[in-house]
Amino acid sequence: MKKLIIALFALTSFAIGQDRPKNEIYVGFEAARDQVEFRGQNFEYKPGNDSFGFRGEYVRKVTPVIGIGMKAGVTFHNEDTDEIVSCGTGCTIDRNGISKVANAHASYFVRFQAPKGGVRPFVDVHAGASRENFGGMVFVSGKGIVGSKNSFTYGAGGGVDFGKGKVAFRVGVDYLNTAGNEGRRHNLQLHLGPVFRF
Repeated sequence: MKKLIIALFALTSFAIGQDRPKNEIYVGFEAARDQVEFRGQNFEYKPGNDSFGFRGEYVRKVTPVIGIGMKAGVTFHNEDTDEIVSCGTGCTIDRNGISKVANAHASYFVRFQAPKGGVRPFVDVHAGASRENFGGMVFVSGKGIVGSKNSFTYGAGGGVDFGKGKVAFRVGVDYLNTAGNEGRRHNLQLHLGPVFRF
């Protein structure tokens, strides 16, 4: 009798576990702000460094709260690339020929999320790689041709999923630290879109 009770408990636990979706796929719109700096009480950024694009994520839930996954995204310049702009005293940037791709990034992450409910907040930490000005180049006066640049990236993010079923809606924000041609960069990424659970 004892063995029967244990077997029934094990089967019930397995069935409950199977009812909870363990995989998530997310496809969203992404808006990025590059080279954000904190000075005094204010965030500052360099004009012309906003970009827009898309991102995708896959998450595998290892527990109801913890998930591991990978994400990748690409954003595009929203500015006219056929121009010459100033970058300081005695410095100009000729943007002719610059890539339309502002940044391409991919990373692995660990996510902690509320396990149930119609509103599920989450936080994650991530690390990976990025490439700015993918396939393009910029001429900087005094520095010559500055091409694309690969870099190790790391950061953290968070957001909220709205919805209990197999389809939900996500709003999130990420901090991404990358290396540009001017050194390390602090980037903010806002994203939103549908989440598919299965």
